[in-house]
Amino acid sequence: MGSYGPDMLARAGREIAAAYARARSPLEELARLEPPPPTLHLYAQPAHPGFLRVQEEFAAAHPWFQVRRLDARSHFPTLEIPVELAAALDPFV
Repeated sequence: MGSYGPDMLARAGREIAAAYARARSPLEELARLEPPPPTLHLYAQPAHPGFLRVQEEFAAAHPWFQVRRLDARSHFPTLEIPVELAAALDPFV
């Protein structure tokens, strides 16, 4: 992403905002699919416990959805903690 200029980054922001305006949340959008796909959300950021709590509540009501917060500091756990990420992903696959 660092190779793109401000115009492309602004466009990305507009597209993300438009998607949220249509769907309200990615979780709601996934739940609309028929049938909903098995989904595992592995993420590191944001670290705020409320972000995880909302997804855990969603997972409790939707057995096809799982979530796990990884202990990483960036938005790129694939690069930061690849072994831990693979270990979390392997049982799902």
